[in-house]
Amino acid sequence: MRLSALLTAIAALAACTGGTGEAPQAAEASDRIDCAPAGAEVFGADCTFELAERDGENLIVVHNPDGSFHRFRIVDDGRGLEVADGAQPIALAYADGKMTVAIGGDRYVLPAIEREIHAAE
Repeated sequence: MRLSALLTAIAALAACTGGTGEAPQAAEASDRIDCAPAGAEVFGADCTFELAERDGENLIVVHNPDGSFHRFRIVDDGRGLEVADGAQPIALAYADGKMTVAIGGDRYVLPAIEREIHAAE
């Protein structure tokens, strides 16, 4: 059976390794993503991200311009991401090779690729 899913490939992140999973620090300017923090009506390249690893889990940490952040667990079950900390619900939408993540009034645009998954019948 062929299952089609959009999985986060976060290609720009693949070359990055090493976060500590500790208190996040601001990423380099080249690691900017489009975002609309709570209250913003339009998206701008104002947020940054970094990869981290904690207890064997691959994480992406997204930083808002005000210093707040969200930590997401990268999952390969077809969803792409799930919340790594806290209980706020997450909403994901996929279009044009990008994934829009909405959580707690913040919205982020992350790169994603479409990949075919083949499972044994």
